[in-house]
Amino acid sequence: MAARRLAVLGALALVVVAQQQLLQRPFVLPSNVNLGIDTNSLRYAALADVEEVEEVECVNEEVRVPLTLGVMSRCPDAIFCEAVIDDVLSEVGDIVDVGLTFIGQPNACEPDWGVTCKHGAGECLGNVLELCAISVEPPRPDEIDLAWRPRWWDFTLCMNAAGKDHVGERIVAQVCATKAGIDWALLDDCKTNGEGKQLLLESVQATKSLEIVNSCTVVLNGRKVCVRDDNKWRDCEDGSEVEDFVRQIEDEYAALNELDVEDEDKNDQ
Repeated sequence: MAARRLAVLGALALVVVAQQQLLQRPFVLPSNVNLGIDTNSLRYAALADVEEVEEVECVNEEVRVPLTLGVMSRCPDAIFCEAVIDDVLSEVGDIVDVGLTFIGQPNACEPDWGVTCKHGAGECLGNVLELCAISVEPPRPDEIDLAWRPRWWDFTLCMNAAGKDHVGERIVAQVCATKAGIDWALLDDCKTNGEGKQLLLESVQATKSLEIVNSCTVVLNGRKVCVRDDNKWRDCEDGSEVEDFVRQIEDEYAALNELDVEDEDKNDQ
C-alpha cells in the first residue's frame, strides 16, 4: 500500500513539473495552423492594456520681474521712492517680485545688530523689522490675483506713514503689523532671537555685493535703472515717473517670458 502511494505521489510530482515547464515556455502555434489573426497585434494590444503611457504636457511657467530697492528705513529718499514704487505695483504688481536690500556697514563692535546704520540704531531696528516681516510672509498664491499685495510691503508703507523718525518704534510697528495682517509675536520673536540680526547682516553684505551705495537705488532684474538721492532722481536713463517704471517692467517681463509671448502671438493669428 505504501509503495502504491509513493508511486502515485511520484507521478503527480512529474505532472506538476511538466505543467510548470509548459507555463514557462512561450506558446507557439503549429506552422500548419492559421487562426487568421495577427498574434503580434494581440500581444502589443495586451501590453497597451497593461500599461498606458501618459503624455506629459510641457507648460512654461511665468517668470516675474525681480525689482529690488536698495534703501535705509529712515531715509527720506527711501520713503519717497517706496511711495512711487507703490503706485507702480498698483499697475503691474502681478508681474513683479519686489524686495528690499539694506545699506549699512558691518560692525562687530555694534552690540545690538552688528551693523552701523547711517540714521542711528533706530534705523537698524526699522531695517530688522522690515526684514523680519519679509521672512514671515506667507507664500505667494500661484493663481494670478491683481489685488494681491505682500503683507510686508504694506507693513513698510505703514511705518513710513508715521514719519521717518518713528520707523521701527515698537508701538508703530505693532499697529502696522496688525493693519498688514502680520502676527506681531512672530515679528517680535524674529527681532529678539538673533534671526533679525543675522538677516540684517546678510542684507547689508548683499547690498555691498550689488555695489549699491545710495538710498534709494532701483534695481530691475539685476540692473540699476534709477537712483533717488538728495531729494532728486538721477541716473534714470529711461525715466523716473510711475509710467516709466511701469513701461520698463513690462518690457522686462516680455523679455523674460519671450517663449510665452511668441506662443500667444501664434495663437492670436
